[in-house]
Amino acid sequence: MTIQPTTSENAPNTASGTHHYILTLQAPAPGGLRVDTFSSTATPHAGCTRAEAYRAIYDSVVQTHPALAGGSTVFFSLEPNIL
Repeated sequence: MTIQPTTSENAPNTASGTHHYILTLQAPAPGGLRVDTFSSTATPHAGCTRAEAYRAIYDSVVQTHPALAGGSTVFFSLEPNIL
């Protein structure tokens, strides 16, 4: 399963994803630990579970930031992208 993140660079505001996520990962780094937080929007496919969405987002982040592969999730939030 793939979840495409939506950013202002690749879509206008009217095409924002249906959900907003925040993911914080911690991984070993030279001299200590690395902690990075990612925030964006995504549109999971119909019937997608929260666990599937988490895994797709995690895999997407690790693909673009390989130093975080195998890192621990410190925080994850996935909420509908509406007020």
